Amino acid sequence: MEKKSVEEMAEDIKVIREMACCGTMLQDITKQLGVSEEYVSAIMLCLQGYQEDDDLAVARLVEMSL
Repeated sequence: MEKKSVEEMAEDIKVIREMACCGTMLQDITKQLGVSEEYVSAIMLCLQGYQEDDDLAVARLVEMSL
């Protein structure tokens, strides 16, 4: 996977948050977005630890964790 900008990650985070809240499974999210399981897992872990709605802040956390 090519490196994404923080802004692109923030957009992915918004979509992943919505999909996860609807009960979409990790594997289904990766298929629909065309990204790796590692990427989606990192986002989901950061979302659990950071409950705010600031997608850019979460994107920065994800960027540091990858």
